[in-house]
Formats: sequence, C-alpha cells, structure tokens
Amino acid sequence: MHPSPEPTRHACPSSIAPPISDRLITPSQLALFSRSRAIGAWWEEVHATDPQRAPRPATKPLDQLLFDSGLKHEDVLIEQLVAKGKTVAKLRGRQDEQDYQATLDAMRSGADYVWQASLRNDQMRGSADLLERPAAGGVRGG
Repeated sequence: MHPSPEPTRHACPSSIAPPISDRLITPSQLALFSRSRAIGAWWEEVHATDPQRAPRPATKPLDQLLFDSGLKHEDVLIEQLVAKGKTVAKLRGRQDEQDYQATLDAMRSGADYVWQASLRNDQMRGSADLLERPAAGGVRGG
C-alpha cells in the first residue's frame, strides 16, 4: 500500500480529500453511516466542528456483542489457519508508524496472512482484519 519511506501518491486534488491526519474513519463512524448515509454525513460535519454538540454515540449492547463475537471468530480462524500450516503475522492494529512498518515487513517476509494489518496512503488509512497473500504473490484484504 505504501512503500517505505515515502507514501504512495494518488492523483487527487487536496481540495477534494483532506490530508490523512484529518481523515480517520472509525468503526463507530462506519456503523453510524451504515444506518443512514444522511445522518452519518450530518454527524460527521457537526462532530468535526463542535464535538460537544455531536458526541460519539454510546456503544450499544448489540455493538459490543458483535465486536466480541468478531474477535472470537478471528481467533478461531487464525487457529485453523495455523493448524493447516499457514503463517500468520499477528500485529497490534493501532495504525501508527510501527504498525505500518510491521505490516510491510510481514508482507515482505512472505507471511501467508497478516492479522490487523495497518495500511495507508496519502488519502486514507485503515486496517484489515486479515490480509491474505494470494498464490500469485500479491496481497488482498479480507
């Protein structure tokens, strides 16, 4: 996604997309947007200008259940992959300089999978729960 040390540049005027430091989409924001595009966009704008007026939504019990179930699912999946002889690089998933580099290092090492891979370019950043190296040697996210 981004070679070391310079990030990959994409043709996108800076007036269209804010710099990476100003643009982070969290799971909570994605969940809000998935409920309603209009509400999600409105909340983003209001929260960006006045966080007190539009605080982050509280985590609901269903949200927490889905989060916890997702982590358990990932643990089971990783155990199955390792049992099949696959290599899984387990990262922290914090989307910081250390994890961006660790993701690149894991990809270059030939790991079959990277768990909590942190990726970025100059327009956005994010993490893949499980990044898989396809047979052809490239990388795709899952």
